[in-house]
Amino acid sequence: MTHSSYADSKRETWETFREKNHSFLRTRLIREFLEDAVHQQLLKQALNEDASWAHKAVDLSFKRYYQEVIWRSYMLKTLHWDSIRYDRYHRRRQQRTPLSDQEELFEEAGSFYSRAAEQSLEEELHNYPLWLGFRSLTPYQQWIFSKKYSCGWKDTDIASHLQISRQAVSNAHRKGLKTLRFYAGKREEQ
Repeated sequence: MTHSSYADSKRETWETFREKNHSFLRTRLIREFLEDAVHQQLLKQALNEDASWAHKAVDLSFKRYYQEVIWRSYMLKTLHWDSIRYDRYHRRRQQRTPLSDQEELFEEAGSFYSRAAEQSLEEELHNYPLWLGFRSLTPYQQWIFSKKYSCGWKDTDIASHLQISRQAVSNAHRKGLKTLRFYAGKREEQ
C-alpha cells in the first residue's frame, strides 16, 4: 500500500465516523471539544490506529475538557447566585435603613456627628409618642438605636462591639421598631 492510499483510507475512516455519528458530533459539548485542533487530531489518530494509547489520550483529553466545562459552569452559577444574594441584601438593607447608606446627606448636615456624640438619641426625639416609645425600650435596645441612628453605626459594627451576632442586633432592632410603631400608633388613635 502506498503512502497516498494509506492516507486516503485514513480520511475514509474519519469521514465514515462523521457520517455514522452525525447527531453525536452535533451536540454542543462534542462540537466545542472538537473545535480544538489538538483534540480533533487525537480523535482521528484513535480512529485510524488500533493503539490503546490513542484511545486513552482521547479519553483523558475529553475528561480534562469536561472537568473544565463543569468548573466553568459551577463558577458562573456561583457568581450569578452570589450577585443575586448581594443585590437582595442591599435592597432589603436600603428599605430598612434608607438614610444609613446616604453618607452625603450626613456630610451636608455638618455638626450632626458632633451633636450625636454629645447628646443621646433620646434628646433628639421631639415627637412625644416616639420619645415615650424610646423610653420604654430596654437599655440594650436604646443603646443599639442610639448607635445606629445617632452615630451611623451598621449592624455589623454594633455586633462586633457587643461581641454578638449580627442577627441578634437585627432582632433587637426589629423588636424595638415594633415597640416604637406601637407608641406612634397610639398617638394617631388619640
